[in-house]
Amino acid sequence: MVALHAAFAFAGNPREELSEFGFDNGPYGYVNQKGEVVIAPIFDIAGRFAENGLALVKYRDKYGFINEKGEWAIPAKFEKLEPFSSNGLALAGANPQVIKMEGMGGIIGYSVRDFGFINLQGEWVIKPRFTAAHSFAPNGLAVVTEKDTGKQGAINARGEWVFSDKSIEPSSFSANGLAPAEYKTPSREVAQGVGYWGYVDATGRWAIERRFYSAHAFAANGLALASEPHLLKLESFSRTLEKYGFINVKGEWVIPPTFEPGDVLGFAENGLAAVKVNEKWGFINAQGKWVIPPKFSYISSFYANGWALASITGTGGMINIKGEWVVPPLFEPSGSLSLREGRNEQPRGLGFAPNGLAWVMENGRERIINSKGEFMPAFDAYIDKHRAELEIQRKELAQQLSQRKHVTFEDTVALTYFWGALYLLWRGLYVFWPFLLMILLAGWGVIAIFRYSRKAFWLLLPVFLLTGLGDSEGMRNCALIVVAGLNVFLL
Repeated sequence: MVALHAAFAFAGNPREELSEFGFDNGPYGYVNQKGEVVIAPIFDIAGRFAENGLALVKYRDKYGFINEKGEWAIPAKFEKLEPFSSNGLALAGANPQVIKMEGMGGIIGYSVRDFGFINLQGEWVIKPRFTAAHSFAPNGLAVVTEKDTGKQGAINARGEWVFSDKSIEPSSFSANGLAPAEYKTPSREVAQGVGYWGYVDATGRWAIERRFYSAHAFAANGLALASEPHLLKLESFSRTLEKYGFINVKGEWVIPPTFEPGDVLGFAENGLAAVKVNEKWGFINAQGKWVIPPKFSYISSFYANGWALASITGTGGMINIKGEWVVPPLFEPSGSLSLREGRNEQPRGLGFAPNGLAWVMENGRERIINSKGEFMPAFDAYIDKHRAELEIQRKELAQQLSQRKHVTFEDTVALTYFWGALYLLWRGLYVFWPFLLMILLAGWGVIAIFRYSRKAFWLLLPVFLLTGLGDSEGMRNCALIVVAGLNVFLL
């Protein structure tokens, strides 16, 4: 059995000459169209080469850029990097804040606190003075949050403020000049049917008023994935649900919000969007009509070469825009769709690069195939010759990863569920099924606490006790949010 390999790919305009390949957790390198390794796999992470001839890589826990000869164009010295925008500036991060906790084995994580922008020589053009930042958009604006003042809005390529407004938090601008933005209200008004997401223009003014539960970037066809709130009222509690659809630049629903979270991806450049109905995936066009009927158990968005990963019976291959197999379903997909709130995220697999090659696994053996499904002998020979050396590199990278973080995301969630369970029991939700559910979640949380962080238990106990002392539901909910937030910070 052959498995499509799950690997990390940076965004950016890919070049045709070279494509990246890599192992689970690294190392990564580059091959040409013949499958010959032209840049040795020495990188923690490797991105595709952009039109400027540079590829973003991570080496020994730092980010930099290399040229097509594998030489450093910008040395790996940054804590965070994004590909260069069309104005020749790249988002870069510096000055990481290391998080330590006594009894947790030392360093358990880190976060980058300072962001700025560099030029093609690796020099700071806009000094790192932001706590959060997006890359420059096609309209020449970058959305940022300033560290010293707390101002948030958009700047130009000289680092000058174009607009700032602490009441809104925009995301990056789409090609049409609109950016999804969240209205920072003191309390969310979704229960009253009022959304808190909309779209702002390059001046920071609302182009589409806030009335959405969530909003995402506009695609090339002028449609954006968005959701609106639906209030579900049950006997013991009420819950706000999301339904996803697509809007136009006027904020009008073109495809009504009928999709559940995770059941729809945004439109690709070819004008097709992947959606799921009755547990099967297919593709619709901008009118919401089926172009490829829902018959797949696994699909990705379409890649730059016009193909998409697809699977029907557990084995996968590649399909074209007609839904026809261009690479027969002979491979077993090892990744899974990345469906964060319905965003247009491709699976963590390379698929086929623009030069027609794909990185796969065959019975535990790393190989490369072309668009005909044929294996590349030159690559097989390289891997066989350097297998022992590559295995050492894998172990070194795994050791680096273990030193940077000792607590998994699942453990953090477990601890949060533990406190949430106690909160619900504290408030007297003694309906039978919530009670059983909370007992299970609390048990899961206890495992996380006594395995990883007994200190966190005692630190959070006073906050939990305050949770039940509020006179209003809003105060109690705020206290619960504080508990969850502290969990994430501590772990």
